Amino acid sequence: MITRKISGIFLFLIFFIAVCSPLAAAQSPESFRAVGVTLLPFTGPGENTSYALHVADNGQLVTLNSRNGPGLFAFDSNGSFLWSKTLSAEQQPWISSVSIAPGAQDLIVTQLVPACCHGSVTNTSSNKVILIDRTGTEAWEYPTMNPPLSSGISSSGQDFFIGTDDGRILSLDHNGTVRWTTPMEAPVTSFAISRDGNTIVATGESNYYYHNLYDEPLNPADMFVLDRNGTLLWDYQTGGLNAAAVSDDGSVIAVIEERSGNVLVFNRSGSRVAVRSLGGVSSALALSHDGNLIIAETQGGTVYGLDRTGTTLWTITADSGSRGIAISGDDNNIIIGNGRSVALFDCRGNQIGDYLTDGQILVVEPARDFRMVVAGTDRSLVFLSQNKPVEEAEMSAGTPVITIPVNATVPQTSMKAPVDPVITILALAGNALGMIIFRKK
Repeated sequence: MITRKISGIFLFLIFFIAVCSPLAAAQSPESFRAVGVTLLPFTGPGENTSYALHVADNGQLVTLNSRNGPGLFAFDSNGSFLWSKTLSAEQQPWISSVSIAPGAQDLIVTQLVPACCHGSVTNTSSNKVILIDRTGTEAWEYPTMNPPLSSGISSSGQDFFIGTDDGRILSLDHNGTVRWTTPMEAPVTSFAISRDGNTIVATGESNYYYHNLYDEPLNPADMFVLDRNGTLLWDYQTGGLNAAAVSDDGSVIAVIEERSGNVLVFNRSGSRVAVRSLGGVSSALALSHDGNLIIAETQGGTVYGLDRTGTTLWTITADSGSRGIAISGDDNNIIIGNGRSVALFDCRGNQIGDYLTDGQILVVEPARDFRMVVAGTDRSLVFLSQNKPVEEAEMSAGTPVITIPVNATVPQTSMKAPVDPVITILALAGNALGMIIFRKK
């Protein structure tokens, strides 16, 4: 009788392993696990759905700030709170941009004092650039007087680029000294910098809204390409909102016209080599580091994989209104914010991983190698890992991590990797089998 029971259990185990092995295999090394969850610290109206998230290339520093507020919060790669800082001025300032150096040693923060009404600009020394080290200590400030709107840092971490509302691009060295200033024909709203440092792509405000509302003229150009010395190589007028990306060597520049949904591809000399219409308003753009894959997403949720000629390689259907796309540093993986999920794909558009969060994803920011990813919802920041160790950034000797008090608190919940249910059930079944054999003896 006992022998029959043992045979039945063996058959059950064989059947169970045959059924569950694919499930275990599906949990590939690329699959995500949560290593930390941090509740959003904001208290103002609408701040939980309008914030900026930044991750250092090596994943060792993460910053969070409201788009219309003075608070800045810093975390490590596991979501542990490091420090916070509240900027100040004659009236409540806004953090207009944050850029983290690739090695996570420094970050540039631009601060502006908001002014009322179209055409009104506050000229004050409180409009400034601030260099902050990894511990939250301010190293220096540089007043721009006119509001700074954007920032970028070279891959060397030694060159800081600032775009202002009056159309200037400034290059500062690590000591805050101005290397060069180049005037543009539009307010400078974002930067994309090639990894070799030779190509700087800046996007600008076209004045499209007030052109339509008050018949004001469009700005002559709203995208600008410069070399490392600040020389303007060429510019272009998209006539609307736009975002840009550049390959590591600067040979491919992709631009998305958010209003029309067109994707434009240029070479470094300014020749337009491709135009592709996506048939809808676009929301996100990413470019592989070798320039051979362009990822563009529409507000309707369609994600396009295009080659550098604009030819469609594949498409992915995500939830309408999904946000966040990125390509890994080795160009092998793609991350997409898909509704409440962070979805991982290979470069051919095949899904290979997924993680369900606690709410609608508003932003996804990975480390360059994708070993850690931060997903932001309207409730929390979810820190994800691919079970690969994240490199530790070198810290300055004798410099402690400090906390600068702010009004908001940052509650946290520590997360542990879930236990594989397949292994758990097999262990229980094996334990039961062992007990039966023991009783027989």
